[in-house]
Amino acid sequence: MHQADGIRVTVLVENWIDILVGEEEFIGRPGLVHHFDPKNQVVHAEGGLSLFVESFTDGRRHCVLFDAGLGPDVIVHNFSALGIDPEHVDQIVISHGHLDHHGGLETILPLIGHPVPVVIHPDAFLPRYAIMGDRQIAPYYNRPLARERLEELGARWVLTRQSVPVAPGILTTGEIPLETEFEGPPPADTPITYDPGLYQIRDGVFGLDRVTDEQGLVANVRGEGLAVITGCGHLGVVNTIRQARRVTGVEDLALVMGGFHLGFPGTPQERIERTTDALAELPVKRIVPMHCSGFACMTQVAAKMPDQFLLYTVGMTIEVGEVG
Repeated sequence: MHQADGIRVTVLVENWIDILVGEEEFIGRPGLVHHFDPKNQVVHAEGGLSLFVESFTDGRRHCVLFDAGLGPDVIVHNFSALGIDPEHVDQIVISHGHLDHHGGLETILPLIGHPVPVVIHPDAFLPRYAIMGDRQIAPYYNRPLARERLEELGARWVLTRQSVPVAPGILTTGEIPLETEFEGPPPADTPITYDPGLYQIRDGVFGLDRVTDEQGLVANVRGEGLAVITGCGHLGVVNTIRQARRVTGVEDLALVMGGFHLGFPGTPQERIERTTDALAELPVKRIVPMHCSGFACMTQVAAKMPDQFLLYTVGMTIEVGEVG
């Protein structure tokens, strides 16, 4: 496949801000001095995810927005606070149809100012439900993912189950096969008990949300290897890495970042252990568990992979390869 000379990934929306974390592995991240200067905008955090991915090839830049956060305001504010012009977005990729990954589409699409391809799995539009341990229910929480309304605002849907190119050297993973023994949603034949968990309606039937629509983003960077980016990792970060290697034919791993979905209430400790053990066996140069990865996952990755682990915050920027 084609290669990018380099990529730059900027965290637009995430769960956490820390103005005191060191900047050894980052460039241009808003730290204490930025936040203490009254004339600067400060970044905001929320429980969602959005990444601004720039690909640099032969002196040209292509910009991909991977996911759009939880709500309508934070993504817009952070574009401004970080000095990034939404008009530069060439493509949007939505990792899956959960609200914390597409909730800002309605406000960011008009600011992009031109029709833009939105790569998304057709199952993303299925109605989703969440049932929590305190008996609270979020019914049809992905209803803001309204196809006709968002198309009026500039979305041009690219409905696909397969890997597709979105920029030089950058592909979506397409559907992610379940291959490991310890990752992914419950089996399809699991009885519906209305226990805490994620549910959806498919063909008029209420059942478990198996997140068949999840896809990741993968960049093949010249001289570095793959940068693999996950949304939530519902189907497993290890499974996602395997799929990224499969669609690119490249084994080397420069970066793995995104949600690893090990922080959801009730996640078995064994799954966290087995996932982090599997990650520690991979020859990855940098690893950044984010968003829904959970504190236990982050601390275990930091302990098992101290030289590769990077601590994320809103506004941080990671570069792989030659950029600029």
